[in-house]
Amino acid sequence: MCCSPSQISSPLSHLAAVLEHARNTRSRISKRSILVEYLKPLSNDDLPHAVTFLCGRPFPRGENRTLSTGGSVLSSALHSAMPSLNAQQLAEAWLRHSDAGDVAAEIWYGHKSSEPPVTLLNVSESFDQLSFAATQTEKTNILAGLFQRFNDQEIRCYVKILLSEIRMGVLEGTVEDAVSVLTEHDLDAIRAANRHTADLGKIALEARQGVLQMHEFAYFLPVDCMLAHPAIDATDVISRLGSPVWVEDKYDGIRCQLHKRGLEIHLFSRDRKDMTRQFPDVHDAFAAVHGDFALDGEIMILKNGQSMPFSRLQQRLNRVKPTASIIALHPAALVAFDVLAIGTESLLDLTLAERRKRLESLALPKSCLVAPQMLAESEAALETLFSESRSRGNEGLMCKDSQSAYASGRRGYKWLKLKKALEPLDVVIVGAEWGHGKRKDVLSDYTFAVRDGSNNTLVTIGKAYGGLTDGEIAALTQELQQLTVQIFGRYRTVEPKVVLEIAFNGIQKSARHKSGYALRFPRILRIRTDKSLEDINTVDDVSERFRMYESFGPDDAALTGSSD
Repeated sequence: MCCSPSQISSPLSHLAAVLEHARNTRSRISKRSILVEYLKPLSNDDLPHAVTFLCGRPFPRGENRTLSTGGSVLSSALHSAMPSLNAQQLAEAWLRHSDAGDVAAEIWYGHKSSEPPVTLLNVSESFDQLSFAATQTEKTNILAGLFQRFNDQEIRCYVKILLSEIRMGVLEGTVEDAVSVLTEHDLDAIRAANRHTADLGKIALEARQGVLQMHEFAYFLPVDCMLAHPAIDATDVISRLGSPVWVEDKYDGIRCQLHKRGLEIHLFSRDRKDMTRQFPDVHDAFAAVHGDFALDGEIMILKNGQSMPFSRLQQRLNRVKPTASIIALHPAALVAFDVLAIGTESLLDLTLAERRKRLESLALPKSCLVAPQMLAESEAALETLFSESRSRGNEGLMCKDSQSAYASGRRGYKWLKLKKALEPLDVVIVGAEWGHGKRKDVLSDYTFAVRDGSNNTLVTIGKAYGGLTDGEIAALTQELQQLTVQIFGRYRTVEPKVVLEIAFNGIQKSARHKSGYALRFPRILRIRTDKSLEDINTVDDVSERFRMYESFGPDDAALTGSSD
């Protein structure tokens, strides 16, 4: 086992310096070494906090706690902690950075405090206080008091963790790798344990103490969904997966993880939110069957076993508790394509073929469709299955490696999605502007960004204002006003929280946007309430779509929606 750690409590300044070092280091191996050297001397009390904060969040991933500290609270706290700060200084800082942590760091440059250093325990306690604070004034006072004790690096680090920003300099996979090296435990064991607990800090402490166990499947604590990589065409699929290829229809619904233990049933979205109350018809259907299990699938509207357009399902979304009439008009059902657990046994590490056998052995409600599974022996067969799937109203095909384990939270080449189209992009709104004419009283023009994976920064790629209903725009206006960080006339910068799915007619290289690309005729397909900032597309994804666009030309670039 690794050496015994020091019992000295660690100040936040050490974590801030480590993140600054990691942010300026491109090599993942070098980042890992930086993290290992930082974590090694930490006390057992500090280690879980440090690991959680390195992952860029105030609480472990499995905890459904929120801080509700938007841009307005942050701005108020900055002004309260530094009364000499004026609105123009804050506005200019935002124009330079568009990053809350970097903005705070610039404002705090040279600030010194005579109070004792802020420790990791202090930071954790402040997050607990914020989560329990009932009013915005309470939250502002908590933050302002702590801000006065920070220097510029500390406040940058704290604000980034506070807002769960992805631009920390490291990603969770790198932290898992560092925990593996630190504790001398196999990386796969660390990842498997993290899948089940969604608390990497706790896993790190268990591994250090030599008590890491393969945890039983934790019901009602959803694992991150396994994701699929887009395939260019049938040739690409065959070259990556070989022949025959395991094939399923790609459904145009919303991803759902259903957990059932005894009489308790919960439905979780892709971003781990509980949506049980939104779909009481799905819940009630499973209440009538026996057994404990966790399924992965898609919620959609079915008619005689055939999928209905996504517009039908949209009538059920964003309704906390749908009326009986809405349910009758748009009855929802689950299409199951994987099983993650049966009883207390986790099936995540079994092969897809074995998981499929287990899925087919379950007694599921009649309304639950088990996704038909097919085999394609050749590219021609794959093309035929693709056409048949589209004729059934589905998006295309999911092509899977039958020997693949369930790679929770990862997008790899074991699952491929074939849509033969320029796939839409998931982007995040970073700015909004008041509309014109009948939309002069709503924020209807949205500037959006993708993620630069090389340094985890957000880079703009376009602007869109078409595709949403008046009701959706009105609701989004209220949300964006709460997320506003700074106002510049009719335009405002906002916290990157709202994810949109954007379709477009083409893509070209452009120096106008920081991403280096521009979308032709972008339009909003839907608001992705089931996705978070971590799920948006990257510049590499955009580059791949650009390559695909060039390969099959503008006339062939038909567009469809995406549920993955």
